[in-house]
Amino acid sequence: MLDAARAVGLPLASSCRGVGICDSCQVVVVDGAENLTAPTEQETHASLRGGERLACQAYIVGQVTVTTAYW
Repeated sequence: MLDAARAVGLPLASSCRGVGICDSCQVVVVDGAENLTAPTEQETHASLRGGERLACQAYIVGQVTVTTAYW
């Protein structure tokens, strides 16, 4: 998801270069959570709340809508 967001010009933070340890690429899944891959081990250790995912860890397999606190 991180690569897709950047490809369309959306500013999505990531200081760990997509390794999943900085938590700065957190997004809230508004719709289409079933169209993302299962949460990774990095995501299970992150401080995520319901509906949140790490964009660097979630791969898109269908239509999905997300938002962040800074968009």
